[in-house]
Amino acid sequence: MNGCMNIKKPLRRNPPLKQLEVIVRLHIIPYFGNKRIMRIRRAEVKRWLQQYADMKDEQGREKYSFGSRLKYLSVLKSIFHDAVHELEVLEKNPFGSVKGPRPRHRRYKERDKIL
Repeated sequence: MNGCMNIKKPLRRNPPLKQLEVIVRLHIIPYFGNKRIMRIRRAEVKRWLQQYADMKDEQGREKYSFGSRLKYLSVLKSIFHDAVHELEVLEKNPFGSVKGPRPRHRRYKERDKIL
């Protein structure tokens, strides 16, 4: 997993690179550890993503927003893309077709109740 970060460094500006490093350090490495990239399966990625959807704060609201979860998946997909096209350690990206989280349906108050 860490090898992909070395490829991305020269290609990225500092703020996005920092954000990428934080996502990898805080959200990807703790779950997948030092597992070899070719050993990570689609079901594991779905469980990993679902755990963020299930986390709630003290008030019972989602701890991680839809956008955050989508970004985490995007970073992981990017790592696998680089493993295929840059590092050439995989023949194809097994997560290219994994769908991101779906936004929850928001309930809106009726106009007459707002006014």
